[in-house]
Amino acid sequence: MSQLNANQTNALENVGSFCVDKMQTYCAKRTLRLQRHCKFKIVRNELALINDVENDQGVAYAIFNEFGTRKWVGQPFMKPAVMNHLTEIKQIMGNAFKRGMS
Repeated sequence: MSQLNANQTNALENVGSFCVDKMQTYCAKRTLRLQRHCKFKIVRNELALINDVENDQGVAYAIFNEFGTRKWVGQPFMKPAVMNHLTEIKQIMGNAFKRGMS
């Protein structure tokens, strides 16, 4: 059972790194601030993509960038990082488990 957990954690870390790379590709690059705050964490065997960037006044703005506001159209970078790369993500997961089983 611990081998399965190790394989799962390894697979999630690989997918997390892949998705962070894609998030950085998709996010607005005007100041690079948003790009530098793309990261992931694994909590209870679940992968969470995170961007905790704040503006100079301490306001988190990644969510507004992702979804927009009533006055501004969003520029998604987190959702496309996953949804546009599902095939690759499945491959990464499969490869990690295959390596762990051999």
